[in-house]
Amino acid sequence: HNMIKLYQEGNGFYGIDWNEKLSSYTTHVILPEADEWTLSSFRKYKKVFEDARKQMKEMGIKSVLGLCETKKERKFNMLFGYKPVPNGIILTEDGVLNYLVKLEI
Repeated sequence: HNMIKLYQEGNGFYGIDWNEKLSSYTTHVILPEADEWTLSSFRKYKKVFEDARKQMKEMGIKSVLGLCETKKERKFNMLFGYKPVPNGIILTEDGVLNYLVKLEI
């Protein structure tokens, strides 16, 4: 399945693709590295995220999963409304354990 781009600016990216193993869309986030995490950038991405969420809703998507390599990443996703999946630790193809988080659209 192809990646569906919901947002892209510079090297910042937010998209989804279908994950056969999880039978769910999974989100892919690349944060612009140069971007300092200030309150104003947080507000900006909150808006970007809400727009992306609207797009997913229009596509008929009910929920998406996020894969987080670290607890810090998981915490970050939770700032945007993702919830931890109980016992949601999976091994990805590259042999890395990931925490699963879920977002209801």
